[in-house]
Amino acid sequence: MTTLRYPALIEFYAAEGAVLGRRSGRVRNALAHGDPAGFAIVEPVREDAEFLSNGGLDLALRP
Repeated sequence: MTTLRYPALIEFYAAEGAVLGRRSGRVRNALAHGDPAGFAIVEPVREDAEFLSNGGLDLALRP
């Protein structure tokens, strides 16, 4: 197994976040306009939205 350095990991996850952000917009538009959105596309977007919202709630509720 190769070991990645932190900058490479940060770049990888930033790129993945950008892809999920664009996909989230497309899924939202598809659902709003009645177009089909398959479960395989919606599930990663839902997981990412849940992760982001939990992080936001955690920050908001800290004393």
